[in-house]
Amino acid sequence: MDIIIESLHPALKAWLLNSALAPHLESYCTYFKLGRCAATYSVACVAGLAHFARWMTQCGLAVEQLDAHKVEQFLNEHLPYCDCPKPVRRNRGALRAALGHLL
Repeated sequence: MDIIIESLHPALKAWLLNSALAPHLESYCTYFKLGRCAATYSVACVAGLAHFARWMTQCGLAVEQLDAHKVEQFLNEHLPYCDCPKPVRRNRGALRAALGHLL
C-alpha cells in the first residue's frame, strides 16, 4: 500500500479503501509523486479525497458518475451541513483542490 495512504488516520484510510475510489488510489498517489508535490500537500489531498469517498459511498455513487457537477454538489450541498466524524477535512479550498486533481 502507498506510504501516503498508510500515513492517514485509520478512519480516513477505511473510508478510502471501502469506497468505489479504492481501485484508483494508487494512480491518485502516483500523480502527486510524479508532480514532486510536498508530502504534506499530498497527504492533505488524499485526506480530502477520503471525505469525498465517504460521501460517495453514502450516496451510492460509482466512479463512472463522477464529474465536475458531483464535485460541486459535494462542496455546495454536503459541505455546509457536514456532520461527518473527525478527522474529516472540511476546508472548502483544500477539498476543491484535492477533487480537482481527481477529475
